[in-house]
Amino acid sequence: MYKFSMVAVGVVAFCGFALAWTAQAMQEMAADNVRKIDTSKRVTSQPAATDGFMKQKLKHSTSIVEGLATDDLKKIGIAAEKLLLLSHEADWNALKTPAYLKMSDEFRSSVKRLRKNADDKNLDGATLAYFEVTINCVRCHKHVRANQLP
Repeated sequence: MYKFSMVAVGVVAFCGFALAWTAQAMQEMAADNVRKIDTSKRVTSQPAATDGFMKQKLKHSTSIVEGLATDDLKKIGIAAEKLLLLSHEADWNALKTPAYLKMSDEFRSSVKRLRKNADDKNLDGATLAYFEVTINCVRCHKHVRANQLP
């Protein structure tokens, strides 16, 4: 069981760092392609606001990874709640597509599972739920990138 926990924490840490690296690459790509974005699908065309919003999401994701690595379930629960609140803000809605809305709902469901596992003091469950959160993030960000380019 201990081996599984350590492997799971390692996988989660790797995914967290991969998510952070992917987000940074996406920000750089977005800055290079600002003029190419199809604004009819965008809710906002303010890259500065989007960058700040992305940094908030990454900050909370980092807190979750720290909580998983240190068995700080309270930290995980707080960061999950903050991610959930962010997902209801207007800046969250990067696209107006049915697929994007479905992915946002899937993200919220996985964050709720993460928060519940943290509240239930289930580190293994929280680790798996965070992995699901990460998969949902990557999937959605791929969709956004694909729909922003002409």
